[in-house]
Amino acid sequence: MNISFFGNALLFFEMMGYSVLDSIFKTFNILQKLF
Repeated sequence: MNISFFGNALLFFEMMGYSVLDSIFKTFNILQKLF
């Protein structure tokens, strides 16, 4: 594993992670209402 690769991944998730987490939580809430 490269440390620079980890750093780039962390930066990527920092930029995109919030929207991804938001959509995941929304999907989880919808599934919770269905079941």
